[in-house]
Amino acid sequence: MTGRMLVAILVPVLLAVETMAWLADRWFADGSYFGHGPFVPITAAAWAAWIVWRERHLGGGSALLAIPVAAAAAIMLYVLHGRGVGFVGAVGWWLGTIALLLGALGWRGTRALVGPVGLLLFMLPWPLKLIEDLSLPLKTWSMEVGLLGAPSTVVREGARLLIPDGGVLVVGDVCSGLRSLVAMLAFGYVVAAMTRTTHLRRVAVFLLAAPVAVLINALRIHVLVRVAVGAGAEVAGPGTLVHDGSGIAAFVCGLFLLWGLARVLRRDVASPRPLVGSPPGVAWVLAALAVMALGPALAFVEADLPVVVAERDLLQAIPTQLRPPSSQEGPVIPGRDIPLAAGAARLLRPDGFLSRLYGERGTYHLCIVYGRSRRTRLHAPESCYRGNGWEVEAASSVRCPASFTGAPGYVREIQLVRGEERRLTWYWYRSGGVSTSAYGAFTWRALIDPGEPQILVWLSIPFDAQGISRARERLRWFTKTLSFSLGRVLEGL
Repeated sequence: MTGRMLVAILVPVLLAVETMAWLADRWFADGSYFGHGPFVPITAAAWAAWIVWRERHLGGGSALLAIPVAAAAAIMLYVLHGRGVGFVGAVGWWLGTIALLLGALGWRGTRALVGPVGLLLFMLPWPLKLIEDLSLPLKTWSMEVGLLGAPSTVVREGARLLIPDGGVLVVGDVCSGLRSLVAMLAFGYVVAAMTRTTHLRRVAVFLLAAPVAVLINALRIHVLVRVAVGAGAEVAGPGTLVHDGSGIAAFVCGLFLLWGLARVLRRDVASPRPLVGSPPGVAWVLAALAVMALGPALAFVEADLPVVVAERDLLQAIPTQLRPPSSQEGPVIPGRDIPLAAGAARLLRPDGFLSRLYGERGTYHLCIVYGRSRRTRLHAPESCYRGNGWEVEAASSVRCPASFTGAPGYVREIQLVRGEERRLTWYWYRSGGVSTSAYGAFTWRALIDPGEPQILVWLSIPFDAQGISRARERLRWFTKTLSFSLGRVLEGL
């Protein structure tokens, strides 16, 4: 039985090597919200070993479910290897583990391991877009709650808190509470599973992990504000003992609070009967393994298919210089190109790329990334900005200011801040002949019809805090000036 369990755990790893690389990259990236990830499989393995030692003869029940679960895992592993969607592939790895456990132990044996198997889900980093969508509202809410009862002399300006002595306390994305929330949910799952009570109360314990994490983070922001007012912003800033120490202390307090709530909700119930019996035959494991392998195999076959490459570079339609607005006099605005970094090239795998700065100081920025093959992997610009130290201060959708071939109805607007710098950015995607500012709709089209070209267009300019209206006017002019050229590029795809 031990050998079968090892096969059930290790084989999905071999079938999803790309998933393991994706997990490692997300776990150990700077500013990662999933630094706890490597500890999850270790904890799950120890938990499963304890269950096996306690039950002694674990197994029994039909293994028929292993085949449909393996088929679902094969589809997701195909999406991973053929489309490059890491999160989907990670879920496929998890389903593959379940499929092989069903084949090795039957449904009864797998049911006995539902706790550690479920815990493995918390090692999977969430999609970057979901993190982007959650980080800003969580940060905003934490700041609003954290400022309750704080000195009225503290002024909030976006993600910055202006202290009376002239100091500034910046509430970064890592201070949004999302990192604590993710780790607290994993801890809440373990606590709920270990609490001897009814299923409904276990669900309540798990769900309480979310408000506990968010409230503790808001309390931490309140403490940092009071320290900044009393001793100066530099004392409470990032890298200081107060800032970093308060983060650790807040999380530990949250753990104890959640443990205490679980003790309150505890209720003695009868212990479940051991799920024992004869394990199914090895043939079920081999059958599930064969079904799972179909996904990566099909992706590798498709990877060898010829890729249609453009005979000409469509990005040549983009002008190398701009004429100033008619209301202003002056020379033409020259442009200069920024090459794609090697790391970004490996991630995006584009067939075409253009990053052009117009103006001596790069006042206007245009970036276009496109691909005609399955290998191209586009993502939201927020991810690129965050990698360069920018943080999203506000996000919304606005009407596209120009009409041209391939123009979307709306563009995505994000306001970014990095220290004293600010930028205003508009962007949209196009795939399958449809332009949209919604990442979810774009990703879905790219998945169901990967043969269609896909493109990301974004335009950006710097601005100051008081000039958002003026910045929108300039960005509107920039978009209209390039509208004819952008239309030629989008039509050429």
